[in-house]
Amino acid sequence: MRSFRITLFAPAVFLFTTALLLCLPGRGGAITGHEVMERAKKSNQSKTQISDIHMLLIDKKGKEQERAVKIWALQGDTDKSLTRFTKPKKVAGVGFLVVSEKGKAKRWLFMPKSKKTRMIAEGDKNKPFMGTDFTYYDLSPHDLDNEAFDAVKSKTVDGHACYEVRGRSKTPETSLYGDVVKFVRKDNYVPIRVDFYDKSGKLLKRSNVLDLKKIEGNWTPTKIRMHNVQTNHKTVMSTTKVEYDMSIPDKTFTKTNLEKGR
Repeated sequence: MRSFRITLFAPAVFLFTTALLLCLPGRGGAITGHEVMERAKKSNQSKTQISDIHMLLIDKKGKEQERAVKIWALQGDTDKSLTRFTKPKKVAGVGFLVVSEKGKAKRWLFMPKSKKTRMIAEGDKNKPFMGTDFTYYDLSPHDLDNEAFDAVKSKTVDGHACYEVRGRSKTPETSLYGDVVKFVRKDNYVPIRVDFYDKSGKLLKRSNVLDLKKIEGNWTPTKIRMHNVQTNHKTVMSTTKVEYDMSIPDKTFTKTNLEKGR
């Protein structure tokens, strides 16, 4: 089971009915982390998403950079997403294409100034994406079967009753992170906070959903902040427009289209 994300991770964290107890209805035993994340995925049934995103990068001195991106995404047997920078001029046309099948993602980055496309090697997936606090890995679909979860706990976050789901990759040698802790609201299964720890056990990054709206029947985080607590750098992504279940041509998710740069 894949967990699809565009923003938050990548972002692309994702948009994730009611559960007030730590038990599944109609069966005994506590709900597991895997089950919570499966429900989070199923809480958004849209097949496609087209979004306009305003991005704000804030360094440790408070200096700000603004960027704008457009994202096309498709969920299915093969998950696909295309992220295109539209502003400012110096990064306009930069594109990032992800195609993921059976939990294995291929990633390409197009730089219009050099007119070159390069595949992001597996060893580079943990590097920052275009100066943001998201990595290439954060912006790609993930296979839940490749994650090991601890017993689920309960915690209140920003006034909301949440499941606390602590997990880690079953292949830690390929991951930037040690433990990743997701706080998933019990009433709608939306992850509203994610804590990323480095391999020494220190908090590395924290993402927070700052604004959440129900749009076209889908719970949509319309403002997300990713904070690298070790460098004190932040990325804030605000959704200015989103459309669900719109028709997206297959050619959108091709290298040919990626290299058009528009």
